[in-house]
Amino acid sequence: MKPNEIKQKLAAFEQKPIEGLVLRLFAAWAFAAAFALWRVGGRMTDLAAYKKAGIGVFALSFVFCFVLSSLLSSLLKKKGVRLDPVYLPVTFGVYSAVTLYRTNDFWYALALSVLWAVLVFHYLRRGYVAKKMPEGKRLWGIVCLSGALVFALLVGLTSVLRYRDYGAPNFDFGIFVQMFYSMRRSFAPVTTVERDRLLSHFAVHLSPVYYLLLPVFFVFPFPETLQVSQALILASAAAPLFLLCKEKALSPRHSALLTLAAVFSPMVYCGTFYDFHENCFLLPLLLWTFYFFEKDRFLPTVLFAALTLTVKEDAALYVALFAVFVLLDRKKYVRGAVLLVLAGGWFICALAILKAYGLGVMTSRYENFLTPGDSLFSAVKYVLLDPGYAFTQLFRDADGSPFGKLRFLLQVLAPLAFLPCAVKKPSRLLLLLPMLVMNLLTTYVYQYDIGFQYSFGTAAFLFYLAALNLAELPEEKRELPVWLSTAICAVCAVSLLLPRLGEYRDRLETDRVSVRLMDEALDALPKDVGVTASTFLIPHIADREELYETYYHDTVNGPLTKLVVLDCRYKYMETLEMYLGLGYNEINRVSNGNNLLLIVLEHPGV
Repeated sequence: MKPNEIKQKLAAFEQKPIEGLVLRLFAAWAFAAAFALWRVGGRMTDLAAYKKAGIGVFALSFVFCFVLSSLLSSLLKKKGVRLDPVYLPVTFGVYSAVTLYRTNDFWYALALSVLWAVLVFHYLRRGYVAKKMPEGKRLWGIVCLSGALVFALLVGLTSVLRYRDYGAPNFDFGIFVQMFYSMRRSFAPVTTVERDRLLSHFAVHLSPVYYLLLPVFFVFPFPETLQVSQALILASAAAPLFLLCKEKALSPRHSALLTLAAVFSPMVYCGTFYDFHENCFLLPLLLWTFYFFEKDRFLPTVLFAALTLTVKEDAALYVALFAVFVLLDRKKYVRGAVLLVLAGGWFICALAILKAYGLGVMTSRYENFLTPGDSLFSAVKYVLLDPGYAFTQLFRDADGSPFGKLRFLLQVLAPLAFLPCAVKKPSRLLLLLPMLVMNLLTTYVYQYDIGFQYSFGTAAFLFYLAALNLAELPEEKRELPVWLSTAICAVCAVSLLLPRLGEYRDRLETDRVSVRLMDEALDALPKDVGVTASTFLIPHIADREELYETYYHDTVNGPLTKLVVLDCRYKYMETLEMYLGLGYNEINRVSNGNNLLLIVLEHPGV
């Protein structure tokens, strides 16, 4: 704002002293409530915790904040400084941070984001917030890069702490750790813990993309390497998305804010809460494909589309659906046809390889479209013959209700301020097809749960669609959705990501001695003998050729291993009795005081 406009706003504010009074009252309330929650130290939803907080302390903190703010306002008013509009954002920000950290609830975060949007909108109308912000390309590029690095640090640290505290299970982390150790030894992606027998992981999922990470694992052969790598891979998606936004003529500020909102959207970091998966490659690879397509560069587009196909056999669906968009929306028939043939050819080859040399395709995830003996092509046939049935499945969960999928839709669209839905051309809705096919048509519960890895590919299409739709809005109408999306994603990150990081940090500090004792016991196990172990132990002893999980190991038809290691932090007596009955003898018991941690068994005849 110009200086004259600022003076006019301040003069108008001075003429309405009641507004300053109201702002100070709300600010004092927010401060007192935040102080009360901080004192009790419990969760916001734990009403019993508030019994320890007297109303007298609350009242004193309220009066203290109100009197202090009133005195400061009165003293600085003579110097032409108006602080009343400042107090509420500061104290409400503190209250928001404390409650979000103590709540860990997406719905509360969403509601709080709406309150922040109302506050910002009011401040914009009253002129308390500058409408013009710096637009330097270098500045916002640094902001975007810094945000991506912060994301990688938070997600990587959260994942590593989860592993270090023995919180990462065999499915789906231990299998990948053993696979990478095998690839490091012989380049063969074989495991024994995935299907309780020696088997190539590519017999389950065809994922050559893993070899891109193998050089890193050669240098840093640790399970933590995979966790950190996933965080960096996801964070790297900021680069193509930022460039894509600039290519669509968005300002550097809007490009950076939309990129950071996308990277910090719950569907990205929540997908890492269950450890490492190859799907993390989908997000950056698809966004690079979209960027080079928008740049009208054919060879890089095909190259990154081909790299996308190496992630998994079903990655062909993402490329094929993008090809349909290229054909029908952009009318680029040659490029669309090339992408479609590439995706179709890979998909057919992948199905043939899995059928001939692997375990076949996991068609059970679309069992709501299959009858006994059917293939995926049968599912396509049924959709074509009866689209009405397919429509009913879009909003039908595994239990027959619509609420799980409706929750998924809100969780992926609300953080983007519903920009993916703000289309001008109906044909652009084709970019929503991956979400419909991969997340909504199935009744496999994990595929419409943002807490798992099945949202990474969908996220790339939604981010692309958000950028396209935002670029078509008039310049003056872009501000609200960009800031709203940024606010929602920032609030959600404080509510969903930071508490998890704090939880794992506190847990590891509490379990520090137990973790050290468990590490020492597992490090003492010989590497050249077979081991059967509990699920949370497997990632820590995965650098061996013969390893099985106690829950799945077939002790009747499968081989007995020399050693068995039981995690006694959880139910173990039934398993212990079974192995003692098989002739095993206890050779080590690890305890931390009265807390039994591990029992190591050995079979004398193996």
